[in-house]
Amino acid sequence: MPDREHAFRLLRELERPAFYQEMENPLVPPGPGYHALVKHADILEASRNPEVFCSGDGGATNILDMPAEFAEYFGSMINMDDPRHARLRRIVSRAFTPKMIKQFEADVETAAVRIVDDLVAKGPGCDFVTEVAARLPLKIICDMMGIPEKDYRTVFDRSNVILGGFDPRVRRPST
Repeated sequence: MPDREHAFRLLRELERPAFYQEMENPLVPPGPGYHALVKHADILEASRNPEVFCSGDGGATNILDMPAEFAEYFGSMINMDDPRHARLRRIVSRAFTPKMIKQFEADVETAAVRIVDDLVAKGPGCDFVTEVAARLPLKIICDMMGIPEKDYRTVFDRSNVILGGFDPRVRRPST
């Protein structure tokens, strides 16, 4: 973790986002490379310029560009560009109007307090993504879909497999 934190600190100190060539992978041909967007301002800029920063071609959540048919299957709203993203976002956003959110606001607050309490009880050190950042939305989405708490981990793991695509840290071994 200290090496990772150091690497990100070096990237944030750069005047412009660093550019990397894609690594070799036997499953897909190399793509055009990518910029490491590690500053909030750079991410906002990319979000505001979909004509320059395309999410749909190959997928924004993967370094390796997936073939179009894989991107269609494994893709999510994260990997979509407008106008398709806007159309689906309009559908999903109906469930998140202020009136709808008010219906489950207390549940969200209770879940957030529980997450913080669990972190305090555990003490220093955690995997922030799994223990904080992913936990609250996972719980809310699972609750909205009627998925019981005992199955949250399965949903989390399967979501990572789908969204992780070619990431060897989450890819399931072939059987």
